Order: sequence, then structure tokens, then C-alpha cells
Amino acid sequence: MDLLGPPLLVSTPRAVKRLANSYGLLTALRRTQRAHDLAEQPATTATSTPYHPYRAGLVLLAALVAYPQLGPALCLYLHRTSRTDPQRTWAQFRTDLQPQRNPAGGPWSNQADPKMTPVQAQQWTSLLTALHQVTDQAAGVGLPLPELLGPWGDWVVPVARLSFPAGRIVSLLDR
Repeated sequence: MDLLGPPLLVSTPRAVKRLANSYGLLTALRRTQRAHDLAEQPATTATSTPYHPYRAGLVLLAALVAYPQLGPALCLYLHRTSRTDPQRTWAQFRTDLQPQRNPAGGPWSNQADPKMTPVQAQQWTSLLTALHQVTDQAAGVGLPLPELLGPWGDWVVPVARLSFPAGRIVSLLDR
């Protein structure tokens, strides 16, 4: 949790408190899955490293606390992509979310949000920069995040339920 705090994802004292409280609630809600969430999962490819599933949930929760306005699009895209392509890597997923300007001078877009304002594009860029830094720093201190998207997708529904903006889309996810 220390890696998520200032200056990366969660940057204000109020947001740190919200993250801590929300994570406490998340772990209470997932008490029946606690053993799996905390257990080290084996490496999934020859080049990957073992990981603990709870780290994906914690990072996703921090992203929703820090960038609540991006939560619905992030959760919808993560849920859909993790179901259709669970072998996609976390790094590839983040690359998909990098905002691109329409060459004809139209709106900005990424795979999760086909039409965004320049301000939203800046928010996506900021979120992705923070996620990249968190991923690198976590690996650097021996706390690797899941490399494949499948384990990330398992956290979308429980984490989104704890966010007002993203919580509204939870009922749409399994349709």
C-alpha cells in the first residue's frame, strides 16, 4: 500500500484514508477468498514471476480512488479484455489505454474511451504513468503484480462495487 501513496496514484491524505478504508472493506467482503488472494500464485509463463492476486485488487482500487471519473471506462474495458484475452499482459493492456489523437484533428480516444476531451486524455495519461511507476516499483522491491490480465479481471466486480462512479456499471458487466 505504501507504493500507491504519494506521489504516485493516491496523492492526498483524504484519498489515502479512502483507500485504506475501502481496502479494509474489500478484504472483509472477500473473506471466503482470503486464502487464495494472499497465496502466491505460480509464474504463468517462462519469463513471468510468481505473484499474489490481492496486489491486482489493491492497485485497481487505488486507481479508482485516485481517478474516479475514469473508473467506469477502465472497469468495463478491463472486464471485457480479461474475459476475451486473459493471456494479454498487463503492460499491453496499459498500452491500449494510451490516449491517441485522431489524425484528422478529431477527439482523443483509447480502447476504453472512444471519444474523450483533451482534459480526459491528460487524466488517462496521468493514470497510466502512475500505473507504470507502481508496476516497476513493486517489481523492484519484490512485490510483483500479476503479469497476465486474467487475474486482474477477477477483481473488477468486487473493486468497482466500492466506487460510486464505477459501481453503477457493475450490473452491466456480465451481460
